Amino acid sequence: TSTGPILIALNPFKSLRIYGTKDMEIYAKYGVATAKGLTVKTPAPHAYSIADRAFRDMTDTSKKKQPEKGAGGRGGRGGGSSGGNNQTILVSGESGAGKTETTKIIMAYLAQVGELEDKEKAAAAAKDKDPNLIKPQDKVLRSNPVLEAFGNARTVRNDNSSRFGKFIELQFDVTALSNNRFATSALDVPLIGASVRTYLLEKVRVVNQSENERNFHIFYLLGSGANEGQRLDWKIGDEVDDFSWREQWYLNQSDCWERLDGVRDDDEFDILVDAMTAMGFEEECQESCLRAVAAVLHLGDIRFDEAGDGAAISGAPAPSSGNLRSRTSSAAEVSTSEPLHNAASLLRVDIEALRKALTTKQLITRTEHYEVPLKPDQSAHARDAMAKMVYGEIFEWVVSRINESIQADEHSPSSSSSKRKVKRELSFIG
Repeated sequence: TSTGPILIALNPFKSLRIYGTKDMEIYAKYGVATAKGLTVKTPAPHAYSIADRAFRDMTDTSKKKQPEKGAGGRGGRGGGSSGGNNQTILVSGESGAGKTETTKIIMAYLAQVGELEDKEKAAAAAKDKDPNLIKPQDKVLRSNPVLEAFGNARTVRNDNSSRFGKFIELQFDVTALSNNRFATSALDVPLIGASVRTYLLEKVRVVNQSENERNFHIFYLLGSGANEGQRLDWKIGDEVDDFSWREQWYLNQSDCWERLDGVRDDDEFDILVDAMTAMGFEEECQESCLRAVAAVLHLGDIRFDEAGDGAAISGAPAPSSGNLRSRTSSAAEVSTSEPLHNAASLLRVDIEALRKALTTKQLITRTEHYEVPLKPDQSAHARDAMAKMVYGEIFEWVVSRINESIQADEHSPSSSSSKRKVKRELSFIG
């Protein structure tokens, strides 16, 4: 097989002033000129050039191009691109290479390419639309902080490392294109929707973190950004110590609670709530989702002691099944059933049913049903398995709600069956 242009980018681990609107305009103008067959100076290699190339190839309805010699060089146009076909951009690299940020940079360009070409026309078109209506491209971009909150975490290499794989498909309406050549503005090829597919969420991180790494961002966003009423409702803080949530077992294994890139978790919590609201997450759904996240933390604080032939639940945090460490309770007045009660209450399940699920297993034969008590270490494994399962379901629900919000409206005139799509794929190595 063959590939299109290849861009090698290095992560500078700092902000560079090469990703602004003016920079976007340079590559958008270059894309328009080359689409019209004009010869212009090739701008420097950039993620925007890759994004623009994919967009122009998607909207070029001329005959299919053949691979050219020397494809992939600066300004090269070869590599097996097919005119008017769906396109794929693959972003790959080791952990910390900058895949997440590069994906956001490319998404931002593709979402704004029409407005970059003709600002006056874009402004005129915007006057005829409901100002309170959120544009599809804005929804697509607002999905990033939601996915990052639930799927990203700090690692030793990266303060905002994606701990899951994702395949993002951006959908454009190309019905306004001519039959033979690209002869219209990018404004006439609007972004009408998107879809996100995820895979391989690193659920083990929920119950075990290595030194100098954190759990998923959302847990720290809750502790730092939730208001007093929310913290009390979710039992992740108290009136005396706003940071008592840091003592919960699923958060205190690595002695690392803050990001080192200057991003504040309380600010990110506000951004998350705004993004979820803009994308149509009802207030009740947001509360239920975040309440379930808090319940996962309380599951981790359940400890199991010897009780005859089985395990009994006590109040202090237990060793994680992934990284055994002893820990004793420093609060003698705490009720022995408090973590269990908190988890059951927040999950809206019966406390005795939860207790039984964590301390026994069911053996069913053709004629009999056995209830076998678990040993403390077995119960710890069961607790961690349940925490990972619950968090995995939360993540899948969030992704499904995002897709409901950003998918193209099949009943909209701009979403006709003749539309073509451009695909973006984000792949992880390491």
